[in-house]
Amino acid sequence: MIKEMHGKPVKNSVRAGHVHVDDLIYFDGPLLSRYTDKQNNIWFYLWCDSESFSTNDRKAWKERWLFFLVSSDDFAAYMDKQKSLLNLLESSNGIYIMDTDYDDNKNSENMLTGIPQVVPVKSVISMVSLNEISEYAPLEDSFYDESLRMTQGNA
Repeated sequence: MIKEMHGKPVKNSVRAGHVHVDDLIYFDGPLLSRYTDKQNNIWFYLWCDSESFSTNDRKAWKERWLFFLVSSDDFAAYMDKQKSLLNLLESSNGIYIMDTDYDDNKNSENMLTGIPQVVPVKSVISMVSLNEISEYAPLEDSFYDESLRMTQGNA
């Protein structure tokens, strides 16, 4: 079951203008994706959790994503394996949790192509403490691994 979060609700417009660039970790779907905004800021979208359930003979599911601002220097350090994903999260100036809802009437294939741009967003909340999201935090040794990147072979 997806844990209830108690952050401050914010408008989905915090994601306005985010454009999918690539998937940095991909396994049966994107797990870490890079986006940019209108000011060319870098945002990472990290998949955290999912839950499926049935309602009125329809299969539905929820997903939780953590998205956060990454400085250009931190992005370069991550790609050079000098900083871990956890380091980037710890140094971010903007961390948000996004919950989405899907059902089996939606085209899930399109939803997995450049995640959260095409999915119905249920809520977005800002987080004030990494302690609140500790169960979703990457491991200390979560350094970039190019073998996990999305390529034509694993798409």
